[in-house]
Amino acid sequence: MNSISKTRILARTRNRTVTSATAFANARDFASPRVLSRVGAFARADARNRTAAGAAAFANVRILARILAFAFALLLASTAFLLAGCSGSSSDVPGRYTVSEQSISASEAANPQDVIIVTAASQGQAFKLPVSALSHAMAAIESESYVGYLVPDGSDLRGKVYAGTKNSERAKEDELSSFKSDYLRAACDARDATGSIDLLAALNKAAGQLNARSGDGAKTICVVSSGLANTGLLATSQELLAADPQGAIEQLRALGAISDYRGITVIFYGLGQSTGNQAIPASAKKSLENLYAGIVNAGGGKAVVATDALEALGCDDELPDTGIVDLRADSLDIPALAKGESTQIVLDSAVLTFKGDSAEYADEAQSANVLSQVAQAAMSGGYKVAIEGYTADSPSRSDEFLKALSQNRANAVADSLSLLGVPGDKITATGCGSEGSSSMASGSFNESQAQVDRRVVITLANAA
Repeated sequence: MNSISKTRILARTRNRTVTSATAFANARDFASPRVLSRVGAFARADARNRTAAGAAAFANVRILARILAFAFALLLASTAFLLAGCSGSSSDVPGRYTVSEQSISASEAANPQDVIIVTAASQGQAFKLPVSALSHAMAAIESESYVGYLVPDGSDLRGKVYAGTKNSERAKEDELSSFKSDYLRAACDARDATGSIDLLAALNKAAGQLNARSGDGAKTICVVSSGLANTGLLATSQELLAADPQGAIEQLRALGAISDYRGITVIFYGLGQSTGNQAIPASAKKSLENLYAGIVNAGGGKAVVATDALEALGCDDELPDTGIVDLRADSLDIPALAKGESTQIVLDSAVLTFKGDSAEYADEAQSANVLSQVAQAAMSGGYKVAIEGYTADSPSRSDEFLKALSQNRANAVADSLSLLGVPGDKITATGCGSEGSSSMASGSFNESQAQVDRRVVITLANAA
């Protein structure tokens, strides 16, 4: 190796040594207490900044979550409001009750499309919605059709079309169940808010909504009302109910006050029934049935008068004052009896109505009116009173059940007469079951005949 090469190698070696020494010196300086202290300060400051940034980010996430939760709550509230249309807490609803989705079968309604429930829910006619009416609404929801409800107090009609948005079967079931529950809650909570009831206007409004929708499916209006109104063209009065229903219908037609009911079935629940202090005599009940069924028929629709005995909400005193419609009580034709004479008074289910499969009166006020006349005649003449209870024949009830039911109803009448002042030793009560009933004579149940078969026969006798 020549001297030049050796010189170059030594130079490179010295350079590397210097470089290494410099790096080492730098490392030593970096590791000195003064430098380490400065680095630590910078590190701590950086950590504080990072912690502050993290806290700010966490706070921002928390605020964003609150905003999203609030927005979701508003969305739910607006959806519920669309159906409910009422304000205030749930505890503000008079006579609140709960109907579970599981207790209602949607199979009752055939080929359902659009359904509206008109519920009076006011003084004198504060009823719970019958399961039969709610079944029609559930069927409409399941067929993704329009479903709504309306109170005849001038309120807006509330309703919407159910349209599923979920993909999985489980999610679809949950969504459908949630919609049903929302509707049931809203419809069952609907109450009169103004004290001004116009049933005719509500019927026409419901028919107008259904007519505005297309489709060939069944369109149904379920009306839950006694038929009484205190305002509008059919404000109830003794004169209105005493008049010929057909004459009143013709006047309404001339005024253009009957809507187009073609393709619509209107099912009336509770016509002639009442709650609270309102009494509706049997003759008025018949007039209300003829009047409202006639209006629907005149508009080209189909009217069905259901005979279900409705359950009262029990909150008349908490609802807006609608006033009592003063209707003259029906008078029983009870003749004076000479010694040894007797007379029979037949009270069918149009005059003395019991709740289904029960010995409880469906209309306390009407029952009191009828039985007070019997009691007065019995006491004034010193008559003996024999009470016989009868039921309609039934395809689903045993003879033993019907016998016991008729006995319980006869006992209920005996208890009422005793409370009204008739001496207990002058009263006898017998249950006759379905004796003489012809409601199953054709092999299938005949509800019209059953209304006649359900009766209480009272025999007054002036013993010799």
